[in-house]
Amino acid sequence: MISSAAGGNLELNAPNSPGYQFLQARALILIENKIGLVAVLPIGMAQVSSVVLSVKEGDTVKKGQEIAFFQLGGSDVVTVMVFQKDAKVDLKEWKSSPVPGKPGLCEEFTKVGTKIGTATPFQAPSHKG
Repeated sequence: MISSAAGGNLELNAPNSPGYQFLQARALILIENKIGLVAVLPIGMAQVSSVVLSVKEGDTVKKGQEIAFFQLGGSDVVTVMVFQKDAKVDLKEWKSSPVPGKPGLCEEFTKVGTKIGTATPFQAPSHKG
């Protein structure tokens, strides 16, 4: 059972019977850049069951560079991005839709390369002592 953003509970039904085994593979990539720290969490759900990292600790990555991929065998891929507290990220261009019958949940199907937002450089707070 999981909690929805609206505070209600949703029952998840994932049978554990022959022919329907799966693993929910996850990865964590922290990227330090001009907008601050960004955590990217690719999750291979259900039949996807894989996350393959294309980068390793200490690598320098460029905009648009592959950092991980899924070895698709089914459906359900989730990528979560978490931004540093004071990051100036505007996701107004991300058009998510409410999930019918699931109050508080939204979903988005986005094609690779689609702009979902903009970010401006991060300025660390000054500490005057």
